[in-house]
Amino acid sequence: MAIDSQGRIIVVGVTDAQFASFPDYRSTATGNLFLARYLPSGKLDTSFGHNGMVSYSSGIFTGIEANALTIDSAGRIIIGGSVGGEFLAARFTASGALDTTFGAAGTTKVKFNGAATAVSVAIQPGGKIILGGTDIPTNNDSMFALTRLTANGKLDTPFGIHGITTTDFGQNSQAYQMTLQHDGAIISPLCRTIWWRWMRGRENHKTPRILQ
Repeated sequence: MAIDSQGRIIVVGVTDAQFASFPDYRSTATGNLFLARYLPSGKLDTSFGHNGMVSYSSGIFTGIEANALTIDSAGRIIIGGSVGGEFLAARFTASGALDTTFGAAGTTKVKFNGAATAVSVAIQPGGKIILGGTDIPTNNDSMFALTRLTANGKLDTPFGIHGITTTDFGQNSQAYQMTLQHDGAIISPLCRTIWWRWMRGRENHKTPRILQ
């Protein structure tokens, strides 16, 4: 959930229900990405999407997750989640249309070493997009995972190793939420108990710093 500059409330999730009134609904799809926008009064904002709602199918009909969203300085909505075991980012305009100038026709997928899911999203100064979550390699021990995209949705390869970074803390690890400091450094809670950060000048080296 996020609140835009006009106090409107935007929520994101997934649905496999048959919304016949949605012109972009695919009857064979399960797991559509779903957005709704509400006025400050709590009523659906009918100027958004289709009568206040947006449904989008990625073209992969199972396993779609939409777990987080944020709003950029232009009022566009950026969603983080997963599809097909890969991080998924999608961007919508302020009116609810898929922004086809972002990534590949509006979405970007990022592959990790195993099944990966993004559960948090943040925007750095300058517009670069950070997605945080978990990567589960073949040993089934989930790892702390981050990726960074450019403002137009392309993988930012100078970040980490070819645009992604993972860290194994010896236990199941996940970036539940993120926040950014004024210098762009990333702070994220790990398994809700351990906090750490990438210093801005150390981003390329994947160097965590444990905070007390």
